[in-house]
Amino acid sequence: MEDLLITAVSELELSPDEFWNLSWYEWGLYLHRLKVIYAREERQHNRDWDTTRQLWATMVNLQSKSRVKPTDLIKLPYDENKPLGKKMTPEEVEAKYKKKRASKT
Repeated sequence: MEDLLITAVSELELSPDEFWNLSWYEWGLYLHRLKVIYAREERQHNRDWDTTRQLWATMVNLQSKSRVKPTDLIKLPYDENKPLGKKMTPEEVEAKYKKKRASKT
């Protein structure tokens, strides 16, 4: 429970009294807010690095005969476009979830 209080005070800027008066639902909303903030910061961080590698590639390409792609210089997490897999038909989705529901009962 102490870790939750530390997160509430240091990351969410709640006072200890505010933390102890929260319901579990309200605490969940605050944690969701923190997750959104972290995701936004990560996107901004990646955009900054993307800009850096674009500029770096431009500078390298101006002074070199061989062409360099920005992705050759710095790899970012979203550079690898992993295939999502085969798209399921509505019938396949229905069959899959009917099977799961039947196994739970």
